[in-house]
Amino acid sequence: MLLNVATEGAAWKRHGVTYDRVYARNRHIADGAPAIWQYAAAMIAEAVKTGDLAPAPQ
Repeated sequence: MLLNVATEGAAWKRHGVTYDRVYARNRHIADGAPAIWQYAAAMIAEAVKTGDLAPAPQ
């Protein structure tokens, strides 16, 4: 996730990854580190906002 954020979503875009997949894949962070999950979730949301990550399909 950090690498994708740093590269403006290069691999996400190349592979057609969407918000829901990234969220589900990283959600387990909250189990062990709730504060880090808050930061990660904000990063994911920002990536969608900036167009670096596609929104979840409707």
